[in-house]
Amino acid sequence: MNFLGAVNRVLVNDFILKGDDDLITDFNSNQHEGTIRLAKNAIQRELNALAAHFPLDYEKKSGSITTVASQRIYTLPSDFIRFLGSRPFLYRDNDHSDRMFEWHGGEDQLRRDDWKYLTTEGEENWWYWDQTTVKSIGLYNIPDTASKQYDFDYERNVSVSNGTDVLPFQNETESETFADMASRRFTYMRDPDRDLADLEKDNEYTTSFGTLLKLMQPKNPNNRYGRAYRSADSQVLNT
Repeated sequence: MNFLGAVNRVLVNDFILKGDDDLITDFNSNQHEGTIRLAKNAIQRELNALAAHFPLDYEKKSGSITTVASQRIYTLPSDFIRFLGSRPFLYRDNDHSDRMFEWHGGEDQLRRDDWKYLTTEGEENWWYWDQTTVKSIGLYNIPDTASKQYDFDYERNVSVSNGTDVLPFQNETESETFADMASRRFTYMRDPDRDLADLEKDNEYTTSFGTLLKLMQPKNPNNRYGRAYRSADSQVLNT
C-alpha cells in the first residue's frame, strides 16, 4: 500500500468518502484539500510514533564508509536514522570478525582520555558521534591508510510524503492494519470534542495496534500469549 492508498483508506473509514464517491487519485483534490492534509498528517504522525518505539523490519539497511588518509569525520547516508542494535559496530567488508565499536563515553570522554585525538593518526579502532549539522561519525585513531571499507547496519528513514511512497510494511495486511490505526488518530485530530491524549485508550486503536504487532511477528505467537501479550501492548503504548 502506498501513501495515497492509506489516505484513501483513512477517508473511507471516517466516512469522508462514502456511497458512490470516487477515491482520490492525488493530493490536489480541491473538494477535500483540508481533510486530505489532516489525513496525511495523521498517517505521518502515526508512522513516526511507531518507528520510534521499535525498529521495523522494513527499516533495516546496510551502508558503508571508506577511509581517507588523514580524514577524521565521515558522513553517514542521507536516510540514516540510527544504527541497528543496542551496541552497534562497523565491520570490515572482507572480514566480519574485524569490528569497530563506539568509544565508551563518546567524544566527551575521548577528549579527556586523549587530548590529541583530533590529530592522532594510526590504525582506526573506535568510532564516536560527531556533533554537527548532519549525522556523521569520527574515527579514532584518524586513519593513516586509504581505501579501507567498513560496513554497518542501520535503520533508514521510512517517512512518506509523496502519494507513490510505499508504507514501510512487508505486506498489505500490515499496511491495512496500520492505516486503521491512523484512521483513529485522524478521527481524534478532526473532532474538537475529542482529546488526542485519550487516543491510546481508544478500543479500536488499541485493537488495531495489537493486531499489527501480532502480524509483524516472524513466528506464531505462543498459545498462552493472552494476558502477557496485552500487557506488552500496554507497556509500548504507555512508553
